[in-house]
Amino acid sequence: MDHCTLYNHQLMYDHLITVLDKHLPNATRETGEKDGYRTVTVKQKGGLFSRNNELKISYRERITPGYKLNQTSCPLEENLAGMLDFVSSIPATDTQVKELFEDKIVTINSEMLFSAPKKYSSEAIAVLKDLLKKGEPFVFAQPGKFFRKSETQHFLNHELQLILDIRGNTGIEDLAVNIDEHYFKEEPKVSAAARKRKLDSEAILVPKGIKINMHLPAISEAVKLRSQWEVIDRIYALLVVSSKGSDVSEEQLLEMVKRYEITHFSDAEQAMMAEESLSDQQKDNARWRYESLFMLMWAAGLVDMLPYPSVTAPSEQIIKRVLGVSREQLGKQVEIRPVNEILDMVDLVYRMNWACMEARVKHRNPTGNLNASVVYERHYALNWLISYEDAEWDHVSTDT
Repeated sequence: MDHCTLYNHQLMYDHLITVLDKHLPNATRETGEKDGYRTVTVKQKGGLFSRNNELKISYRERITPGYKLNQTSCPLEENLAGMLDFVSSIPATDTQVKELFEDKIVTINSEMLFSAPKKYSSEAIAVLKDLLKKGEPFVFAQPGKFFRKSETQHFLNHELQLILDIRGNTGIEDLAVNIDEHYFKEEPKVSAAARKRKLDSEAILVPKGIKINMHLPAISEAVKLRSQWEVIDRIYALLVVSSKGSDVSEEQLLEMVKRYEITHFSDAEQAMMAEESLSDQQKDNARWRYESLFMLMWAAGLVDMLPYPSVTAPSEQIIKRVLGVSREQLGKQVEIRPVNEILDMVDLVYRMNWACMEARVKHRNPTGNLNASVVYERHYALNWLISYEDAEWDHVSTDT
């Protein structure tokens, strides 16, 4: 049996039917659904197709098409995540081509499996080549009579040149990764200042060796900053949460809550605080909130500079700074930074978080020696601060 699989950024089912009509106008066609695939079986009696040489195509696509792979919410996305793992494990001779191929995998939206009981007929090959003309797909193939670029399993570009085989060999020097512009059309219009902010962030990241994504949009300036007292209440709440994760006694926590009039806990925080003891994972999650807290302290003018996010927040310094004065005195010291300065930080951390997410998907360490947890907590705090999607603390999104 000959078989291969086409992967395309574009949704291809309607185009597949058009191509079959073009090259096999007199063939009988059966369509159906099986195991999450839309199936098409093509037969042509008495022609070049014999009864035992029919062409079968199984098609599926993402539930929500896009150009990212931050989560796996459908079978195709799960398959693509597995493919990323597989490709990442290949010891490639050309690492640049391999990285470009990994970038291309995350943009895939449709999959077509071709199979023939014996071999591909001339019509089947014509269909295959026609489908390769749209969207610059790639092919995963077994070595056979038609696919001869490697003696092992291999990936081919839309011109049937070798991208990579499982031994790490490649036959190209570059690989295009294109994304349809309509995925960006619904994003809000941004100002010249926002576009400049994007370029400034990238200029900071590149010298540090942090991978950038040129397709990430600029951050909109249409934001609403939280009020001074909202920020102060959140700082206090996060300090209590972080302290509980650090095994501060219940007596000390209650004294802190009473002395500084700390009442603005989120629902999830209240549930956590009510527990007599925390699991190791709960403690870890709570301690990481020092990073969100430190980010908000910077935004509130309580910290002059933030360390590079390979370094964790200085918890003792944070405790002394927040608890070293009364609630009234802290309120007088807080001065929320100008919105442009905050947006500069939002844009920079947003791009750092993308680099961390991209590394996580590929099971690699983040570029630029970033600490992914530090970056995530900073991004979380900043998105709350700018009222991103109007979400309250427990429901803040850090999508990239």
